[in-house]
Amino acid sequence: MVGDILTAANMSIISGDLTFLYGDSYWTAPTLGNGWVPSGGGTNGVAFMKAGRFVYLRGVINGTTIGTVAFTLPAGYSPIAITPLATTANDAFAVLYVSGAGAVQPQIGSVTSFSLEGLFWSYV
Repeated sequence: MVGDILTAANMSIISGDLTFLYGDSYWTAPTLGNGWVPSGGGTNGVAFMKAGRFVYLRGVINGTTIGTVAFTLPAGYSPIAITPLATTANDAFAVLYVSGAGAVQPQIGSVTSFSLEGLFWSYV
């Protein structure tokens, strides 16, 4: 359906579920693992949200080991393939990987103040 022209004929397919237009109505806090915890200190809580055809992250985490999975997104929130996202950690360059299976993994950077703020990708 992506790329299709919206017509009366295919409108009936989507009329019952318009979440693709507006996404979630709230942020969802993931269950963190492998030693990753919210950093606190006045930052947004760690959460994810769908809006339109994009998934957004927010929050800042601290951990013990770069390269371990911080949390896993539920089905329907993952990118099609591994998606590297540039961010900051401890005020320096960092990279977060989000896998096609939904694993959210700080890959490059510090384990201190690893930012998820403003990161997003298309899930379709």
